[in-house]
Amino acid sequence: TDKDGAASLGGLAYGTYSLTEKSTIDGYQLNVDPIIFTIDSNNTSEIIKVNNIGTGQVIVTKVDSVTGDKLEGVTFAIYKGETKLDEIATNSEGQLIFSGLAYGDYVIKEVKTIPGYELDDTEIPVTIDKDNQLISKVIGNTGVGSASILKIDEITEEPLDGVIFDLMKGDKVIQTVETKDG
Repeated sequence: TDKDGAASLGGLAYGTYSLTEKSTIDGYQLNVDPIIFTIDSNNTSEIIKVNNIGTGQVIVTKVDSVTGDKLEGVTFAIYKGETKLDEIATNSEGQLIFSGLAYGDYVIKEVKTIPGYELDDTEIPVTIDKDNQLISKVIGNTGVGSASILKIDEITEEPLDGVIFDLMKGDKVIQTVETKDG
């Protein structure tokens, strides 16, 4: 096509034809559906309008929420409505790219984490359109660990059984534990 998006096909004998787009320009989705048209004595010229849908991409960078270290191997999925379109794991730079996405609304969600981190399955909505063809999201992840409690007598240094502790996060009790053998 020329700068106005037009192309001309001259010298076509009467008959039915199929027009198939073979390539497109960056930022647009290839339309692979054939367009059928007929040239005959009643229709010697056909104007065919082909609408291409623009495309874009989403770049996700996964980092440790505390250290900022990039996390390799965290898997995300991208959905359009209820349909999962793709699932990709972050690379050694903590990044992944969902590309070739037609204009529209999507949701990205973490579906698998790596050892030492909590799965964060929060749905993150993104919209690809002519003004937002490249969307970049940096997503933090909270590490998980463990704690051991040893309650001992200050004088004898013997372990104390049956002491109860509440583990709290903020104002909320998230676990209650009782010492066994100290």
